[in-house]
Amino acid sequence: AGAGIALNDHFVKLVS
Repeated sequence: AGAGIALNDHFVKLVS
């Protein structure tokens, strides 16, 4: 995985 994936997952958790 990469930083982009980690950031995407983080934003998904924030929005959810």
